[in-house]
Amino acid sequence: MQSNDETEGKGKRSGKKSKLSEITTSVVDLPKGWKEKLLALGPDSLAKVLAELANDGQITASQIKKARQNLPSFSSAKWTELAPQFDLSPDLSHIIFDSFSIPSVFLPPSFHETTAEAAWRIQDVYQERPLQVREQVRVRALDAYLIPIVALFHGRIINRPEDPITTAYSSGGEVEHELVMIGGMLFFVILRFRGEDDIAQLFLELLSAAEMNKNVEFEGLRVYGLLTDMETFHFYSYDQTQKKFAFDEMLRVNSTREMFIADMISVTNKVFTVILFAYTEGLAAIVKKSRERRPVSPIGSSPTEQLFGIHTDDNVSQKETHCAHDSKSTEQWEMAFALVAQCVNKFKEPVRTIEDVEKKSCEAVALLTKSVLSIPRVSDYSGEADLSNENELRTLARRVVREKYMKEVERHIRATDAA
Repeated sequence: MQSNDETEGKGKRSGKKSKLSEITTSVVDLPKGWKEKLLALGPDSLAKVLAELANDGQITASQIKKARQNLPSFSSAKWTELAPQFDLSPDLSHIIFDSFSIPSVFLPPSFHETTAEAAWRIQDVYQERPLQVREQVRVRALDAYLIPIVALFHGRIINRPEDPITTAYSSGGEVEHELVMIGGMLFFVILRFRGEDDIAQLFLELLSAAEMNKNVEFEGLRVYGLLTDMETFHFYSYDQTQKKFAFDEMLRVNSTREMFIADMISVTNKVFTVILFAYTEGLAAIVKKSRERRPVSPIGSSPTEQLFGIHTDDNVSQKETHCAHDSKSTEQWEMAFALVAQCVNKFKEPVRTIEDVEKKSCEAVALLTKSVLSIPRVSDYSGEADLSNENELRTLARRVVREKYMKEVERHIRATDAA
């Protein structure tokens, strides 16, 4: 797939570097070699220097972020250097990716009704998408959907927003959401879509995640990414075993409020499905490692791909994934995997009415809950409560609020009597 325009690509890269230098020197007159000396400090020390300059110059974090976004991106320059390693064109617009498409499952209609209410209120506060100019606003708009999706995994998958990833492939750009399962990185969300530079950044972050997964003994897991401006949603993945990027699909939503909420139902189902698939793959890898204790490289579709009914183009299943949690009983992970397999099969059962969808998808979510509750949380600070449904959560919330208010009322009574 290699393009014949490599020379042109290199020219673009050097042109961007020159433009960066021109921007700096046109603003202030600095001695020769100043940039090299600052870069030699290393990321941590350089960050402290820049922070002190920002404080002295009364520059806000949002001003810095906006200025960075307006600079010519260096992600594409890095991509030009990395593309030949993956037999890809330096020009992303010339690439036809392999297909790795995960068929979406349907969450319960009641789930979407709840998120629709939250999304409506968020648009009351931050307005509709065409008026959401600032990236931070779009992050909050996506939270209305992402938070309840990730919450279905009860702390076994967590979100680490804008958590820096440092590898040879790191782009240095912002990653709004990083979803992690017991140390392994599964899914990224980047809230920008201005062209090739942002696609390049997403791919570099996927490469970085794959490298990080090696360090936590999750080598071989496919990593997933979503690139969106909250109008279009582009789903990609990276298979470390085959060293190939793959395209899933693109979804588009309307900008008007009610239609936006309606269109986001498909996006919500898709995001949930990708995370569910990644969770299932993670469990399958852990179970296999616990049983075999040695690396295996089977050829053909993985059990999870077969379970979801995925058809791939030139795709080979992942290598055995190593797991650092061998101390956990094999039975624990086997139970979690067996339950999530039942969950997926329940989602796939045929339906004829909305009532059928509600019933079967609620049953599927209940099986997912049993699966995630079979394994430990990522955090050790959650306390003993491990709630399995909305009623338990509502009961806990009521108890916590009432206990707090009882203490406040008693304090108020004592204060009144003393007076």
